Amino acid sequence: MNEVLLTNRNNDPILLNNLALLYLEVGDDRARPYAENAAELVPENVWIMDTLGWVQVNQEDIDVGIAVLRNASLRSDPP
Repeated sequence: MNEVLLTNRNNDPILLNNLALLYLEVGDDRARPYAENAAELVPENVWIMDTLGWVQVNQEDIDVGIAVLRNASLRSDPP
């Protein structure tokens, strides 16, 4: 369903982020380009940064992923 939506809304960062999360959950390498595209569109969004960080960590780019996750954590609102 998300892939179908993407054909009409290919620059929707939330849709790209959701697809990245779905692909991450099943171990699909397509997670990274979707996460990177979403992050390019809205680089300050902590939820998108979080997704990108986890994708990077899971795809063995651990140092970069941890830095992105740390940045997302620092930018998020306190509980």
